[in-house]
Amino acid sequence: MLDFGDNAEPEIKRRREVVFIILSGFFLGTLAMLNILGISRQIDLSFTVSGIRIPFIVFIGVLPYPLTFLCTDFISELYGKKRANTVVWVGLLLNIWVIFILWIGGILPPKPELIENGLPPLEDPSRVFFQIRKWTVSATVASMIAYLTAQFVDVHIFHVIRKRTRGRMLWLRNNGSTLTSQMVDSIA
Repeated sequence: MLDFGDNAEPEIKRRREVVFIILSGFFLGTLAMLNILGISRQIDLSFTVSGIRIPFIVFIGVLPYPLTFLCTDFISELYGKKRANTVVWVGLLLNIWVIFILWIGGILPPKPELIENGLPPLEDPSRVFFQIRKWTVSATVASMIAYLTAQFVDVHIFHVIRKRTRGRMLWLRNNGSTLTSQMVDSIA
């Protein structure tokens, strides 16, 4: 155990808050990027089994999403259910903010060539913004409904398992709550 001298308690509190900010920042940053970058690119993860090609194409945003559940599990374990739920709500507000910024970007006065059909010419790089904006708003609204449901299920199940195991079996809490919430997210 490290000895921090007379300032032990303030130093420990400061470090705990730094860890909370890092976990929350990782969670919120990942969540905000998922709905924008997640739909803009697909990855082909197809594979072959016994000479049969199994197509498996996923949006890039699906790959880091499970890490958000790990973050809320750590926050639940270290800081409690209330703070974990607060981070989940902030994640929703952050995504509403992202949609708002995209909406503002779309209603600002367009370049003159956009007035005719609403989209820039194919060779214009700003065309990508309008396409991503169109996809992002609908995808974000749908994913936020699933997100809220799944994240609150994750936090709740984590604490139910924690209570039943009397604080032991962290691996069971992490895996059990994440597996259940991932199924909820896939269905919602």
